[in-house]
Amino acid sequence: MNVRQKLLLAGGGLGLLGAVVAAVVLAFSARDLAGARADERALQQLTARRDLQARAVQQEFAHRIAALRTLAAQPATVEALKQFRQAIAAMREAAAASAGVNAPALREEMLTWVGQQFETEWARHNVDRLPDLTAQFNARPLVTAQLQQAYIVRNPQPPGRKDDLLMPEAAGPYAEVHQRHHPALRRAQDQFELQDLLLIDSERDLVVYTVAKDLDFAAPVNDGLVAGTPLAEAYARVRRAASPDALALSDAAPYLPAANRVVMFAAVPVFDGPTQVGVLAWRAGIERLTGPLLAAGQDTPAATPALPVPDTYLVGADRRLRSDPPALRANPAAYVDAHAGLDAGLKALAQHRGSGVALLPADSPAADAALAGQTGTVAYTDAAGREVLAAYAPLAVDGLRWAMVSTLPRERDAAQALMEGLAGHALLAAIAALLLGAALMAAFGRRMLRPVAVLQATLERLHGGDLQARTQLAPRDELGEVGHGLDRLLDARLSQLHHVARENESLNQSVVALLQTVFQMSNKDLAARAEVTEDIIGTLASSINQLGDEMSVTLAEVQRIAEQVRVACEFVGEQAVRVDDTAQQERAALEAMASNLNQATYLLAQVAALSQNGSEAAEHASGATESALAAVQDTTRGMELLRESIAETEKRFKRLGERSQEISTVVNLINSISERTHVLALNASMQAAAAGEAGHGFAMVAEEVQRLSESARQATAQIAELVQSIQVETGDTLLTMNRLISQVVRQSEQAQQAGVQMAATRDATGELVNLVRQIAAFSEQQATLARDLRLGVEQLNRGSAQTILAIEQQTESTATLVEFAHRLSEAVGQFKLPEPPPAPEGQPPAA
Repeated sequence: MNVRQKLLLAGGGLGLLGAVVAAVVLAFSARDLAGARADERALQQLTARRDLQARAVQQEFAHRIAALRTLAAQPATVEALKQFRQAIAAMREAAAASAGVNAPALREEMLTWVGQQFETEWARHNVDRLPDLTAQFNARPLVTAQLQQAYIVRNPQPPGRKDDLLMPEAAGPYAEVHQRHHPALRRAQDQFELQDLLLIDSERDLVVYTVAKDLDFAAPVNDGLVAGTPLAEAYARVRRAASPDALALSDAAPYLPAANRVVMFAAVPVFDGPTQVGVLAWRAGIERLTGPLLAAGQDTPAATPALPVPDTYLVGADRRLRSDPPALRANPAAYVDAHAGLDAGLKALAQHRGSGVALLPADSPAADAALAGQTGTVAYTDAAGREVLAAYAPLAVDGLRWAMVSTLPRERDAAQALMEGLAGHALLAAIAALLLGAALMAAFGRRMLRPVAVLQATLERLHGGDLQARTQLAPRDELGEVGHGLDRLLDARLSQLHHVARENESLNQSVVALLQTVFQMSNKDLAARAEVTEDIIGTLASSINQLGDEMSVTLAEVQRIAEQVRVACEFVGEQAVRVDDTAQQERAALEAMASNLNQATYLLAQVAALSQNGSEAAEHASGATESALAAVQDTTRGMELLRESIAETEKRFKRLGERSQEISTVVNLINSISERTHVLALNASMQAAAAGEAGHGFAMVAEEVQRLSESARQATAQIAELVQSIQVETGDTLLTMNRLISQVVRQSEQAQQAGVQMAATRDATGELVNLVRQIAAFSEQQATLARDLRLGVEQLNRGSAQTILAIEQQTESTATLVEFAHRLSEAVGQFKLPEPPPAPEGQPPAA
């Protein structure tokens, strides 16, 4: 064996050893780094999603609770509760006075309806049979049985649509009150996407009204079907509230009167001045209140196969689900089967409903930590045996304490799996190569010549970082050829390193340019765009440019909507000023009318005095008759003028009603715009959260836009209430004016009759005494009617003052809304947007 063969053998062994060792080290390092980086990205995504959806759920609850408080504070709600209480009290007295009510017949009719209709509704939501309700129906108060028969049993609509009935077959005081208030309360329920609205008499603990007309309608709260339910729990906490700000929110639980659906109740007290008169409550489905979780799961695309959409769900204090994870929605059977040890009945019910809310356990380290008040991330093995990553936090909603959990399966991607396989093979190869290299070094180490030492020294210099080290061996023998070849290899390697350094420098320049663009965008300059290069940074720059385009389009739309809100608010303000001017003119006309009526009353009093003097002194009858005739003629002319003034006032009030209708149309437009702004702000928040740190500033602006849109929606609701009050007052005023016109006509006729009688008296002095007595009687009646007419005008004047006050309040609310619109425009206008592309020739630019 010559030196060449020996060196080849030794060099091959050493090269194999180094390559294998390096491969093993790199494989294990890459595997660990890839796994850690994947976990870090997943936890960042989970944390952002958890925080975003927690805010969305809290806003969903806050929106409906604020609506409940506003509705409870409305005078119309207070009046409706009082009238329903009075109507039921009248029914109770009528039932006590009458012995003709057949209570067993009412019970049998109810049981027949339950078997024909309610059991079908029950089967849609349950797997067990409906329990026997005969005992509960036997214990119903008679008034409850009568109302449930009229509005549930004999209601032709199916369950779920009983609220379509406005007036039952049997008329009565309750039916009239129901017809008056049901449409407005039903609109409120639909507007806030609720299952039901309930009014409860806190003196008798009786549900006096519901919109949905389920089995809790007209039922006692503390007895029968409602006792022990979430409604009874919420009602008990505000039944004797200390202030109107009290609130009770029940946890999610099945509710038997609603076919055992999982619902939640919120209840607030209703105060009439300082006195509580009852309780207002809403019932909402848990799936509606936690809807942002499902909506976000549907709208969030999976970025890469390695980062699927997380499962985000809520857990109650009983460690059961309060919302359905997307995996359960997608395949209920597979999700339920993955949880071993569940009761068969729970499994069947969850699969039947397609939901595990309040049924399936969600016990995990993440849920336990969140319910203990902690916030963070954790990795654990779930009930199905999978490794998962989780981000958790407590979620507090008006006294309820839930847990918000977002999870992702901890799955290895293809590169990580390949690296783990290579690491195993490399480890075996390294052991074998190590043994082989040791044997070769021991066998041939003593036979190396001086060129080997030169090679060793050169390698040591290279190892020390001297890339210019060379063997300088002449290729006279095998070792020389090896040294010469090593020199050429080092030269080529050095050239390659210089090429890599140049590429790294170019990559660094691209990164710096990209960071500058991102910095400009974070400073609200959305017109900035990154240069798209041909390296890997170019792909990232293209994505950031696309994000900037989407954000620019969204902000441009927000600016356009803000401008529309501002213009609409200014229009409403102008309308309010015109309505206020009209009301002031009408009040001046009423004051003039009151002055005329005072003068007419004074004249009628003089007529009565003259009539009395005529009775005492018959010799002055002729002169007194002439004076009375002149006074009556003046009164007739005054009545005609009064009737014309009242007719003109009636026309002005009709125009006032028409103006208020126009204001209602504008208010509805503003409310629609604020709803769209709310939705756009929510979408913008989600896009900003998906953009990470680059979208942090935009997320803050989107939240401010969302709060401003909420304020605009509340202001429009107040304006709508004021407009409704104006319309009611205007209608009452028109009725009073019509009655006043009728009275004026009758007064004119009576005055004319008095004139005829006085003329006859002048011609027939023989009957002077009797005619004077008749004139005195007529004069007293006219004085009484004139006083009544004056009182009516004074009442009309007070109503006009209230109308003016309401219009002034509306003007103030409109000014507030205009201020909100300006603030919205200023907040969005801080962003610098790119110029819109020029419109094609012949086509108008986009609005």
